[in-house]
Amino acid sequence: MRRWAFIVAILGLFVLAWLLFNLEEKEVFGEADLGGLVANTRVVVSGVVEEEKSYGSGARMILDNGVELVCDCFGFGGKSVEAVGIVEDYTGVKRVRVLRIVIIEN
Repeated sequence: MRRWAFIVAILGLFVLAWLLFNLEEKEVFGEADLGGLVANTRVVVSGVVEEEKSYGSGARMILDNGVELVCDCFGFGGKSVEAVGIVEDYTGVKRVRVLRIVIIEN
């Protein structure tokens, strides 16, 4: 019986890992698009960083389309970026916790 339980547990872990890496990301074009999404939705957003404030080991960035990004990085001010992240609700304001961010070369 323990052998079957172990096999089922390992298969469950593989299924969870597959779901984690293969979930579709929703594209967000502006702040209004975030309003309709629930927390923990994976999104892709791009734009030019208009405002950047550092705090501790991270930064809070606001893009030209009004989307607020929060990440553990700094130095993207004035650059065009594309970010993949997760929507979170912080004191009633929707923002994106960045998982991956890249500079877009024009």
